[in-house]
Amino acid sequence: MNLVGRFPRYRILVSRLFGLGLVGLLLLSHRPLFAPQAAQVANWLGFVLLLVCAFGRLWSLQYLAGFKSRRVISDGPYSIVRNPLYVFSFLGAAGLALAANHSLFFLALLLAYVVYYPFVVVSEERGLTTILGREYEEYCARVPRFLPRFGGFHEPETYEIRAARFSRNYLEVVWFPLAWMVLQWVTAARAAGRLPELF
Repeated sequence: MNLVGRFPRYRILVSRLFGLGLVGLLLLSHRPLFAPQAAQVANWLGFVLLLVCAFGRLWSLQYLAGFKSRRVISDGPYSIVRNPLYVFSFLGAAGLALAANHSLFFLALLLAYVVYYPFVVVSEERGLTTILGREYEEYCARVPRFLPRFGGFHEPETYEIRAARFSRNYLEVVWFPLAWMVLQWVTAARAAGRLPELF
């Protein structure tokens, strides 16, 4: 298996380790990205983006739950972009970066989404092409990978949802607004001098 083919297998592990590294970066260093007044605006804009991320991922997951790799999903958010989960996650990452007001945190997230995750997406799409064949190739030909094309949007009146699988997704998306709350605590603790700045 080539390097690109390995990305999906380790995506979750890499993402969790990366997340732990970001937490350490926030707790042990402080490199402001914005001036104080701009930081307040960025913080609330970040919160809005995190909400869009959470609800957007939930919207996408209701179409995906229980059907991933079993059939071509082309309704709802999947009718305007092939990878809505990554698009909404990118918005969430942007929201975290704005709310964190930390230049190194911002740079690390930007590099992750520009350098690492495109390889993950390409690898996943290769796998889906192998499994789903021509129907998926035709879907890829008409729906863009990352930049939404709203003209093709369609949503069915009814859609089968596998409730047991979908219910787990609530726990997944709640981490995005919770992350914003943790950032508020970090900001308050740093302002009170309770956090060390090692670098």
